[in-house]
Amino acid sequence: MRIVKHGGTLQIGDFVAISYTSGFTFGWYCGEGENTLQFFEYHSPYIRLNYYNQVKQDPVYRDHNKANSEEFDKSWMSKSYVNNWKWRVMKIENPESIFTDPEDLNQYIKSKQILENIKFI
Repeated sequence: MRIVKHGGTLQIGDFVAISYTSGFTFGWYCGEGENTLQFFEYHSPYIRLNYYNQVKQDPVYRDHNKANSEEFDKSWMSKSYVNNWKWRVMKIENPESIFTDPEDLNQYIKSKQILENIKFI
């Protein structure tokens, strides 16, 4: 658990806004690495589950190193990260209220459901 300068205490699975050099993104807090904050981008679970389904169904992907994995889990997702993050992250209490684009909101909702199904949040 880490105290954030502007945004409260972070726990695994919290939804956060992350700033970077020329913009910002949203995601679920995954923890810390060596001087980094790690997170799943808000659309990543949805995209990676689609990829997982493709791997499981398409013979072209059968040689994939995880193709024999029985279930989709967080190991199928890539973490993003920021360095020097103490000034770059803020916990979001009501994520549904920040998405104005219906497609972004849809990806957030689907991703959240996926993370709940694999018991990440």
